[in-house]
Amino acid sequence: MGINEIIVYIMVVFMALGAIDKCLGNKFGLGEKFEEGFMAMGSLAIAMIGVICLAPVLANILEPVIVPVFNFLGADPGMFGGTLLANDMGGASLSKALAVDSQAGMFGGLIVGSMMGVTIVFTIPVALGIIEKEDHKFLAMGVLAGVITIPLGAFVGGLVAGFPIIMVLKNLIPIVIIAALIALGLWKFENAIVKGFTVFGK
Repeated sequence: MGINEIIVYIMVVFMALGAIDKCLGNKFGLGEKFEEGFMAMGSLAIAMIGVICLAPVLANILEPVIVPVFNFLGADPGMFGGTLLANDMGGASLSKALAVDSQAGMFGGLIVGSMMGVTIVFTIPVALGIIEKEDHKFLAMGVLAGVITIPLGAFVGGLVAGFPIIMVLKNLIPIVIIAALIALGLWKFENAIVKGFTVFGK
């Protein structure tokens, strides 16, 4: 049994406990959380489906700007999707639509999208909505530490996925630049960057 199956079984056990508690009248407080999980699915699905449907339109709008910039940097335009959007929120679709090389599209949309895209479009906005305002600086420093490691994580992920090392290194150039800019912004202009992420998340 692999780690993935173990995690799924743990989730199933707790889901079953929540369902049973809901049937028993929420005696242990698990039933309420079980119901909250189902209630959250609708709003999450609307956001995710909306961005996925918007991805081809974004590709058409952004292509004249993004393609020359990424070509100038020596990277495939398909890297852009995962840089801006999470892989399951349109990043993979946008990368596929913009990619010249299908491998670069998969690398950008799936691997980079699961690290940088999800941080920008989901983790930061959701975290900003959950934590208290006085704790935003701690969030900023935590994100700063995480963003710095994204190029390294994407590099290792690309190699594990079996992509050619030259292709991975070449396409990581814009990711390194963007990660450095985000890190610098969170370090020097924390309030402005946090406000920008809040607006972008909405």
